[in-house]
Amino acid sequence: MSKTYLQKDYGKVYGVSMGAAGCGPTAVADIAVNVRGGVTPADVAAWLYKRGDFGANGTTRTGITDALGHYGLQSLYATPEHTGNAEWEFFISLFEKMRDHACWGIVLAVGKKNGGRDDFWTSGGHYLAVTDYDPKTGRIYVRDPAGRHTGYFHPEQLKYDTNAMWFICKQYL
Repeated sequence: MSKTYLQKDYGKVYGVSMGAAGCGPTAVADIAVNVRGGVTPADVAAWLYKRGDFGANGTTRTGITDALGHYGLQSLYATPEHTGNAEWEFFISLFEKMRDHACWGIVLAVGKKNGGRDDFWTSGGHYLAVTDYDPKTGRIYVRDPAGRHTGYFHPEQLKYDTNAMWFICKQYL
């Protein structure tokens, strides 16, 4: 995957600041543009807004699932609720398939006020795209729509801050 978007680059969509609330559409677009082509965060945000799934408070979980489907990406959905439970472990094992650039993920990270361990990713809620796995280091490549934390991270860095996850794989397309 080569294209990474930054949410702040898209101004306002239907009056909603992408810089403040556009991480969900940006995470979806980061994956959809590289798999399907021709998709921007503004496209995703506009589609979500018209459905009532995007506004000043961000994007709903249902909106992420529906937007992925709208752009032809079937996904598996999990809610480990920042516990690092068996559901989390299963999804991390799926991320190992990313090393063939055939699978991707979206993670909803939360900060302390929403039950997360810390505020590394956000103090509230923030969607991140996961697009690669390095088998040598066991790290996943996170594309942060805000641009603060894009790079390879050990999955443990997300374990107790992940509230929801979507896994998308070519074999499901």
